Amino acid sequence: MGALLQPKAGFGRKAAMRTRNRFFQKIVDFVIEDRASGAILALVELDDRSHDGLHDRKRDAITASAGYRTIRLPAGRLSMTDIATQRQPLQSNNAGTSVSATRSGA
Repeated sequence: MGALLQPKAGFGRKAAMRTRNRFFQKIVDFVIEDRASGAILALVELDDRSHDGLHDRKRDAITASAGYRTIRLPAGRLSMTDIATQRQPLQSNNAGTSVSATRSGA
């Protein structure tokens, strides 16, 4: 997530480092972006049994405060209906753009 997020300007050095350390080494499973502009449309997290709901909500709050939408999907096999249901709001909000999912190390 360090490639996607930066602490807000105006923090002192210690506060900026403390804030940055909250997300710097965290990983996002996938990033969905607009092919034409490169704009990030959503972050995708694949949740398995190891995920903690409270931890995930805090993490989602961090990414939401930076303007990113997080889509959480159960790890494992997904039906085309499940994928279409999650994809629909992205298409509605970005009419006329093509969407691609890329594997992220961010």
